[in-house]
Amino acid sequence: MGNLIILSCNPGAETGDYLTGTLWSMFYPMFKDVAKFAAVDSIVSLLNDDGNGAIVLYPEEMHRVKGFDVKATFEMFHPEKAKGLPRMIKHTESLKTAITRIFPQYDRVFVALNGEVYKMCMAAAIEETGMWNKVRFYDQLAAAWDRKKISKLLTRDIRDSKATFNLKGEDKFCGGIVCVPERVDIEKKYIDRWTEFRKHVPERWQYWKWNQRFLCHCSEGES
Repeated sequence: MGNLIILSCNPGAETGDYLTGTLWSMFYPMFKDVAKFAAVDSIVSLLNDDGNGAIVLYPEEMHRVKGFDVKATFEMFHPEKAKGLPRMIKHTESLKTAITRIFPQYDRVFVALNGEVYKMCMAAAIEETGMWNKVRFYDQLAAAWDRKKISKLLTRDIRDSKATFNLKGEDKFCGGIVCVPERVDIEKKYIDRWTEFRKHVPERWQYWKWNQRFLCHCSEGES
C-alpha cells in the first residue's frame, strides 16, 4: 500500500526509460521516496495490447512499451475523425483494465497528466470503475500545464497524510478533481484549440462538467 503517482508517458518509452523525459526527470527524484510511479501510455492500448491495461508501472513494467513509439495527439483521438472515437473508447477501456489491476494495491493515487485526451480517458475510467475515493486528479488545461504548480500541489498533498483540504466533517483522504490555475503566458490560440476540441467530445468524457467531483479551486500556495 502507499502512494502512487501517475504521469503521462514520453518518448523514453521507446528506449525503456521514462526518466529521459523532462517532467519525469523532475518529479521522480522529488517523490520517489514517498510514492511509486507509473505512466498512462497509449502504446499499450493502440499498439501493444498485452491485456494488462494502459498504465505502466515504473520501472518494472517498462518492457511492455520498450521499442514502441506513439505520440497521442488530439488529432489522433478527435471524435469527428474516422478512427478518433474508437481510439478514445479503446484507450478508456484499457485504462479501466489497468485501474482494476493496480489501484487496489495503493491507499492514495495522484494523477497528474499533461495531455488533454489522456485526462479525458483517465477521468472516465476512474468514474466507471468507482475509484474516485482514492484518487486526487489535478486538472489544468494541457496547453497551459505548469509543472511547478503541480509539483507544489503534490508536495502539499503527499505531505498531508489525509489530504482533506480542510473539508469540515472529513477525517479521511478526500478524492476528486483539483482545478489548478493556468499559466498566464500561454498564447490564446492554444487555449482556443483545446476549447474547440472539447466541444466535440461525447458526454462520457466531459469530466469538466462533473461538479460533484471537483474538490476546490486552489492556488499553488494553499494548504
